[in-house]
Amino acid sequence: MRRSLLLVCLLLLTACQPATRAPVPEASAVPEPAASATPANVTSVRKSPNDNRDYRYITLANGLRVLLVSDPTTDKAAASLVVFRGSHHEPAEYPGLAHFLEHMLFIGTEKYPEVDAYQQFIGQHGGNSNAYTAGDHTNYFFDIKPAEFQPAMDRFAQFFIAPLLAAEYVDREKNAVHSEYQMQLKADGWRANAVLGTAVSPEHPEARFNIGSLETLGDGVDAALRTFMLENYSADAMALVALSNEPLDTLEAWVTPLFGAIPNRSIGAAPEPPALFEPGQLPATLTFASIKDGYSVSYNFPVPAAPATYRTKPGDYLSNLLGHEGEGSLHQVLRARGYLESLTAGTFDVDSRNGLLSIEIELTEAGYRALPAVTDLVFDWIELQRKEGPSAWRHAEQAALAELSFRFEEKTSPTGFVYRVAPALMRYPAADVLVAPYLMPDFDADAIAGFMDALRPDNVLVTVSGPDVETSAEEPWFKVPYTLERAALERTADTAALALPERNPFIPNRLDLVTDAPQGPSLTSRAPGLELWVDEDTAFGTPRANLRLSLGLR
Repeated sequence: MRRSLLLVCLLLLTACQPATRAPVPEASAVPEPAASATPANVTSVRKSPNDNRDYRYITLANGLRVLLVSDPTTDKAAASLVVFRGSHHEPAEYPGLAHFLEHMLFIGTEKYPEVDAYQQFIGQHGGNSNAYTAGDHTNYFFDIKPAEFQPAMDRFAQFFIAPLLAAEYVDREKNAVHSEYQMQLKADGWRANAVLGTAVSPEHPEARFNIGSLETLGDGVDAALRTFMLENYSADAMALVALSNEPLDTLEAWVTPLFGAIPNRSIGAAPEPPALFEPGQLPATLTFASIKDGYSVSYNFPVPAAPATYRTKPGDYLSNLLGHEGEGSLHQVLRARGYLESLTAGTFDVDSRNGLLSIEIELTEAGYRALPAVTDLVFDWIELQRKEGPSAWRHAEQAALAELSFRFEEKTSPTGFVYRVAPALMRYPAADVLVAPYLMPDFDADAIAGFMDALRPDNVLVTVSGPDVETSAEEPWFKVPYTLERAALERTADTAALALPERNPFIPNRLDLVTDAPQGPSLTSRAPGLELWVDEDTAFGTPRANLRLSLGLR
């Protein structure tokens, strides 16, 4: 029987035509509140041209920062309130106290004292609620049917106005916190974070256990809980994002009295955190046993936290090059040798002062056995970028791609939007809170050079994990076997033909909609065994394509 291959392609895309690049336009003017409004000020918020939501940023009389979002098309309303304090700010004698307080606020309030009434109200009206405690902030959020948004916000605001912190439910919530801790004992992500605490400065809060347990939340925790809330929960250290289908004026009229009642205890900004590493702690190699099969290595370099450089993004500039996957890249060389499963590079903030630029590599077993060679290639790759130095054209390419990502940003769910944006209100100016992750208008060669200087073999924490690694100690809370050596990983003299990426010829210059796009699929190419169909569609207004391949055998 003769076999032939029939390949049918259906390409769905927004019809666009190239020309010259235009800058990302500013959002239209944000409406001003009525003259009688009580907020202290109003700030326009820059938004994506692809964003049909309306925004208004205000500061209430009590100092609470508020971003109001009106989306007439949404079928869910959502809100997130962030407290700019977290586990890093709890007293050392009560590890997990910030997380414990997060739990206790859900129990009941003076205005709504019924136990768990808040969650029941949210659930009865098609919504969900949750919260999380991070090192430098605590985030509470919910969504609900829009018709019930105002009464839901009333209940929500009471968390921060007059919570009961009822003593009779302390033991219940202690056990809930302890259960969360027990659930994470076999989770490699939590285990990695715990063992990382053995490598950082003992003066930094990351060195402490912070989930909480029955052991750490012991005698005297009731009084400590109330003291912690009074010292850390204040309107001037909070931010709210509220999204619904109501007009901005209506949202402002709801939010102002409800959340304006949160006490302002004038606690101001949190104290500057200590350095993540002390002099002499780096270089270091931290090896620990993982639960999952497979090996990984991560090269972690201390750098400044991102908000300080959000307009220049030297960390993003370098991460983009370090994670490049093209010909001659570290990724390509390691994969060709059979060492690599995956490679990522990026920066993340530990707190308002400290960040880490990390190169994370998932290794094959062969890659793990050849770890000295992998390390050589990593630093050869870094050195190649150091020799080239900061490049204006590379920055311009990255800025252009970031601009396009912002210009055609897709709408996220109401809950995903509010709990992502609320913490950003403590990191960026209000006008830039939406655009900050994309913003790269300024090429700062000195800032890039400063980050490059941090990527040194004598300034790195290398973490290595695998199921059968050799260890000599045990982390006390998660019982993670580990070894910490205040020395760099062993290296060899391995080299390879590494090459930095060439200019990208595929960055579009113009993405204007084609107004006379044909309707329906059209056959654009035919060859033996191949048909190419294209369906141009302007309905979604974004330059994205879906490619479908249909293979037929006969």
